[in-house]
Amino acid sequence: MASKMELDIEELMQKIKLINEDVRYKGGRFALRKAAQVVATDAVRMSKAVDDPDTPEDISKNVAIRWNGRLFKASNGYQMGFRVGILGGAQTPSARPKKKRGKYTLSELGELSGKGKDNPGGDTFYWRFVNFGTKNIQSKHFFEPALKNNTSRATAEFVTQFEKALDRAIRKKFRQR
Repeated sequence: MASKMELDIEELMQKIKLINEDVRYKGGRFALRKAAQVVATDAVRMSKAVDDPDTPEDISKNVAIRWNGRLFKASNGYQMGFRVGILGGAQTPSARPKKKRGKYTLSELGELSGKGKDNPGGDTFYWRFVNFGTKNIQSKHFFEPALKNNTSRATAEFVTQFEKALDRAIRKKFRQR
């Protein structure tokens, strides 16, 4: 399968040279989004398996795909990417308290109560406790396997979708002549 994928990528590189940057970016973003959706779909499926159905919050409804504009800007447009994550799951404290001893409360660590209540699945800040575990809770990994198990499928989806976008752009370019 690796040799087939290498051939597909070489064909893509030849087609990329025929079109301008704007079309590459548009087709690339579309293809990357489709590849990210493969991972997100599996993350939703796996999060439903570990989430507690008795609670009103639902981790699977908070799985989100976001454009990584920081990567794109930092690389001057040479790198594109999408992030797959959980809404409300990566909150950082604005200023870490200076306690040397004792336990921190969630609000002191940046988990403000009610902050994620407007998310589709509710306030699921606890998803990382489920995924990574704590000293009192055994981990139930669902997010990393979603990526690891779907890397080849996501790559194949990207190649397929990007090739379709390039073919459309090339046909359009030659029709205009």
